[in-house]
Amino acid sequence: MLRSKILIFAEGNDVSTGLKWGLQSNSAIIMPEPRVKSWLMETMLIPYVHYIPVSSDFSDLEEKVNWCFENDKECKEIGETGGCWIGQFLDGEREREVMKEIWRIAVERQEVEGVCDGDVL
Repeated sequence: MLRSKILIFAEGNDVSTGLKWGLQSNSAIIMPEPRVKSWLMETMLIPYVHYIPVSSDFSDLEEKVNWCFENDKECKEIGETGGCWIGQFLDGEREREVMKEIWRIAVERQEVEGVCDGDVL
């Protein structure tokens, strides 16, 4: 599958778990507009930049696949841009900095709201 020009993904009851490796594959992704968001921030992906949009019932899938074959250069660029998107989440040092900031904000909010002020325990 990693040699494929196009990969097709769909959400189920949650995010499309295969989308993460699909974006990293540099293949063009065809999928409906994301509705569920995880740490990958799927809802911030931009149609025709990070993926090729297809209707939620896939009724226009053939049209989108044909578009990919008729627009080889654009399709390849979309695959590469998807790879750039996932790449930002694979930077270990950056992820550590993000986690430190999340913890700092969480602790700050607990102190302000008095969640751990002894009355709860």
